[in-house]
Amino acid sequence: QAGSTQSALAEAQPNLSSLRARSVAMAGFIRMAAPLVLLSLGGLAAASGPAVSGRELTKLSLGELQAMSPETRSSLLRALRNDGALLLTEIPGFDEAAAAALTAAADCMSLETKAASPLRSELPGRTQRWTLAARTRAGAPEPLAEAVSHACPEFARSSEALRGAVGSLVAAFAKSADTVTLPAAAPRGSLEELVRRGTLLEHFHRYVPAPAGGALVEEAPSMSKHTDAGMIQALTVRWHRAPASGEPSSASLAAGLEIELPGGEAVSGEHRGAVAADGSVGGSGLLFMVGQGSEEWLPHLGLRAAPHSVSLHGANGFERLVFGAMVLPPDDWAVAAGGATFGEWWRLAQRAVVSETTAPAQETPFDGCLSTTTLRRRLMDTAGACAAGEMFCWMACRAIPADMSCDTAHAMCMSNTTGQVCPESMTAHDMTCQPMCPAANGHVLEASGAGAAAGVDVNGVYKAEIEVDGKTMFLKAMAHTADPRPLIQWSTPNNRWEFLDKQAGTVLFTNEATSETPPKDGWQAVTDGVAAPTVSVVEIVPTQPA
Repeated sequence: QAGSTQSALAEAQPNLSSLRARSVAMAGFIRMAAPLVLLSLGGLAAASGPAVSGRELTKLSLGELQAMSPETRSSLLRALRNDGALLLTEIPGFDEAAAAALTAAADCMSLETKAASPLRSELPGRTQRWTLAARTRAGAPEPLAEAVSHACPEFARSSEALRGAVGSLVAAFAKSADTVTLPAAAPRGSLEELVRRGTLLEHFHRYVPAPAGGALVEEAPSMSKHTDAGMIQALTVRWHRAPASGEPSSASLAAGLEIELPGGEAVSGEHRGAVAADGSVGGSGLLFMVGQGSEEWLPHLGLRAAPHSVSLHGANGFERLVFGAMVLPPDDWAVAAGGATFGEWWRLAQRAVVSETTAPAQETPFDGCLSTTTLRRRLMDTAGACAAGEMFCWMACRAIPADMSCDTAHAMCMSNTTGQVCPESMTAHDMTCQPMCPAANGHVLEASGAGAAAGVDVNGVYKAEIEVDGKTMFLKAMAHTADPRPLIQWSTPNNRWEFLDKQAGTVLFTNEATSETPPKDGWQAVTDGVAAPTVSVVEIVPTQPA
């Protein structure tokens, strides 16, 4: 085994004759390094990057995978359950393979390369993103689109090596995560099983900041803080000098991916060094982040989904190149009680995120990994589009049973498993959610007697949604999405209850009571001369699920 390790390391040196041979040797080393236990020893020193806290991301070495001790198990467990992210480094041949594939991807996605037809999108700050997608199912990589392979043969060759290497590393990571997190009598499956049977949704991205008058537009992050909807995401990043950008230095490269830790601290998720002769910025390793699916669908593992954001402000003449692979469960995997499958969830998520006017170029029409923030926002925006006799429940319009024992206007989307409310913004994961009468009072309120405030009619039925600062928010049941949609929620900064126009974010009425639920009387209009509402609890007859 030591000889194999030395051979793999030797083959990983520069000026190799075959990139594919280098990747295969590296993957073979990974398979021989059993048991695959990722160590958490020390921190990631980012020479330059976002303005983040002094804390460093957990750093893992492939050469340390064979060392198994109580200390390293404890360190890995903390990284997975506390931070939700870690970096794997010192992988023989990997950095060279990543640099070659990402450089070829950037060339393939250049504006002059029309035949490859990368997906193009504009992000906040006028950042342009080009994307080429691929997929690996149950360990078998599917070929790139024929047009891409024909137009970009070098990218086709180098991407095959990188995809194979990342697939092996993701499998290693999943096995190691199971080693330290999987209970002896686990009620559900393991990460290793999902990687082995599931899908790797793979994307090559090229991010190009948009200069304005020689300076980068100062706006919101190119990708705001979010978690990814999959199980695990693996990313490798390189920065290249943009054409005609002069001689930028890595000292000016204050941009990139930030990961939010518990408590709000942010750490850099990228490791880079000096600018090389070819204009690239040296990177290192493979970043792993836990997705929302692992946190919610595999709760027995106790993993934390990692909120993260990407900013290109301060990129100063650089382009950001990324290869990302997101692990999705197999289509037939049951994600919740009731037998519903991940395939069903994924199709509903696609339908919610991709508009009817979008013509998907392939079966999976996302041009990047699915953000749970985007999905929640789209669900909230489309929740009022259901026809008469339907209500929005678990990412789709569902018929309200006519034989319900309560008024159908008071029906709630509730879990048939837990009896809890399923919010309209719910992106996961309890497919037993269905229209039913609440089993107790307090889930449905009715506002009456209010005048129109800022053109918004707040009178009507409100249904419980999510908790905000420990108190339930209530959202008005609407018949048309074009109408302003008010809500009632507790404001901790203002220490009061408020009626808000959801779309505009405007406060309409306030109440200084500090009760656990919205008070009945005592509301005050923000605008003088507008009659204030009365808020009453709707009495519901307890019933069994419809």
